[in-house]
Amino acid sequence: MGGEATAMHTSSTSVFLESACFSPSAVAGMGRRYKRHTDALHRYERGVDPGLQVTALERATALILEIAGGRAGPVTIAGDSEPGSRSGTRQAIHLRHARITRLLGSEIAADEITDILQRLEMEVFKEGEDWQVTPPSFRFDIALEADLIEEVARVHGYNRLPTRAQHVPAQIAAQSESQLEMQRLREVLLQRGYSEAVTYSFVDADLQQRINPDAVAVDVDNPIAEQYAQMRTTLWSSLLPAWQHNSRRQESRVRLFEFGLRFERDAQAQLGIAQRLTCAGLISGSAAPEHWNNAKRDVDLFDIKGHVEALFAASSSAGSISFKASAHPALHTGRCAQLLLGHMPIGWLGQLHPKFKDAYGNKELPYVFELDCEHLLQANVPRVAAVSEFPWIRRDLAVVVPEAINAGDLQQSLLSQNSEYLQSVNVFDVFRGQDLEAGFKSIALGLIYQDKTSTLTDKGVDDAVTKLTAHLGERYGAKVRGQ
Repeated sequence: MGGEATAMHTSSTSVFLESACFSPSAVAGMGRRYKRHTDALHRYERGVDPGLQVTALERATALILEIAGGRAGPVTIAGDSEPGSRSGTRQAIHLRHARITRLLGSEIAADEITDILQRLEMEVFKEGEDWQVTPPSFRFDIALEADLIEEVARVHGYNRLPTRAQHVPAQIAAQSESQLEMQRLREVLLQRGYSEAVTYSFVDADLQQRINPDAVAVDVDNPIAEQYAQMRTTLWSSLLPAWQHNSRRQESRVRLFEFGLRFERDAQAQLGIAQRLTCAGLISGSAAPEHWNNAKRDVDLFDIKGHVEALFAASSSAGSISFKASAHPALHTGRCAQLLLGHMPIGWLGQLHPKFKDAYGNKELPYVFELDCEHLLQANVPRVAAVSEFPWIRRDLAVVVPEAINAGDLQQSLLSQNSEYLQSVNVFDVFRGQDLEAGFKSIALGLIYQDKTSTLTDKGVDDAVTKLTAHLGERYGAKVRGQ
């Protein structure tokens, strides 16, 4: 692997031999980095006796003189090992008798320890109860006191070491009720027919670029395969190949989820890489297993939305989440939404974009979701609440709003008004028809009022509904349908 100027030819009359020893820490990984693999590199990575170089050089010289003749030149030594030395300049290791007894749990005689080390060709000097031990050069694997103790145990015989039960005091920390166990979230998805996937954190760079083009991915220095060249910035990069693998084996109904880490560039994080615990899922095929009493229906956006809502139903964030129609480069426009906790984005859900049709053989593309686990693991702490003995009153309110207004925004806006006795707001109908102006839609809301101390009056409820109607008109330009 040298250059042309140093290559051997049939006319060569001068030969320069080099016998070297390279440190494993200096050459480890270099072959994979430069994609050059040799027998020498294979050996140096695992360690070579640094005291054999002169011996090897003299043997090679002797063979050349015997076969081809000639005259040997002088030997030049470069390094910190003396010619022929079996220990070189290795520093002695301090070995304590008390440490041996503590780690092995057995009292081994000092004379036996000295004899074992000397039989292993080590230089041993006794210092009171301890030793100064210098390993031979060919035992480059011995560098610590624990290495010497392991050698003593090996030669003494593991079967001769006593066996005794260890008593370790258990200090179990109390778990906060506000922290939800991840197993609970797994059960929520398993109960909905999902299977848990365990995939590599390494993904295909081309696929990841198509899914998340704006993310700055972390490249892998020594990928185990060409298709695993980057750390994932989204778990979809791992779940989509798993879905494709199942689809190719006639598994049309697939439901997968995974809890794992995704990796992002972050100057404030350790090594400049942030690791974020994430939950992601994928569904495709029929909404229910094949059955004679089930009408066949493929999964849709509302199926996966319901699964995400079930996840948050187990946490304290259930009442604060909302879905906002938005655009994502990997998701189908009009069939995706951004998940918000208050006003903070925490995830996405939707159907894979049609641009992936060609890559997956024009199959019906799956629906996916991805969420930050940080907000999922906040549990609902049980609290006692009295059940009202008084009846509730419902008022239905149908308002006409521009097409761009989301029903969820109307719900959150009404609840944020802290209207007295308003318990919930439900959307039960969305209407678009000829009797409405173009670009407008009608949203019907069910308002539930209830008091825990007295029976509400119709007038009081009607006044509250009037205030909320006025609020919607001021903020969204909403008008009561039919007026």
